[in-house]
Amino acid sequence: QDHPDYLINTEISTGSQENIRMIQSGTVQFGVAMTDVEEAAFKGTREFEGSPVEICHVMGGYTTMLHMFVPKDSDVNSIGDLKGKKLAVSKGAMAQYYMPILLEAYGLTKDDVQITETALQDICDAVNDGNADFGVHITPFTSSPIADLAATKGIKLLSIDEEHIEKISSENPFFYKSVIPGGTYTGVDGDTVVLGTRNNLICAKSVDDEIVYNVVKSIIEHHDDLADVHPQANQFNKENAVEGALIDIHPGAVKYYKEIGIMN
Repeated sequence: QDHPDYLINTEISTGSQENIRMIQSGTVQFGVAMTDVEEAAFKGTREFEGSPVEICHVMGGYTTMLHMFVPKDSDVNSIGDLKGKKLAVSKGAMAQYYMPILLEAYGLTKDDVQITETALQDICDAVNDGNADFGVHITPFTSSPIADLAATKGIKLLSIDEEHIEKISSENPFFYKSVIPGGTYTGVDGDTVVLGTRNNLICAKSVDDEIVYNVVKSIIEHHDDLADVHPQANQFNKENAVEGALIDIHPGAVKYYKEIGIMN
């Protein structure tokens, strides 16, 4: 309503990596990406090895957190107990990058476990059917497939102890301590302490400064309406806007952030 002349179309995608590829190809101008994928694309490392993408950070938003789950009666209580177990791990950054980081922190490697990379619903089905001992997906809470599994089969969510949170986040600054509150999932009454990473609004470096300025201004000025659209949407706010940005912030966004006093 602020800018009736702006025509906005949304595209459905498989996540951060595809969103950035769409910006790279010119299919879209804006997208959402997790902090580490955004940084890899900007620097031309990891899955973007040798082909950096001309993107900028626009605004920090919601947290996606590790949901590591096992059947309620499982003897697995920590990542350290996974040796010799069958793991169902979500495709993309989770399987490629996060799982090896988690295993290594606990002194394990991919050779110590059997990993199947698959989609979330298949992960939940595998844990339910006994074809996997452990499932993991990175997502905001509440995740419907995991909630269904908790309500029908019963699960334990695994926490990460303080020492390992400190170790992993110091080596991988895109990770930070996050909590899945007790009661979020049926039968999981205590808080689950895990690692999360922020999902950020990003854009092509070529987007006009005035457009980016108007986008961030509209989001922040209509912050109170965002939760009506989606429970996580109101995490796109001025507290998170520049928090943990690991790449250049778009000049249009910088102009607005200076005006409201959250950047010098």
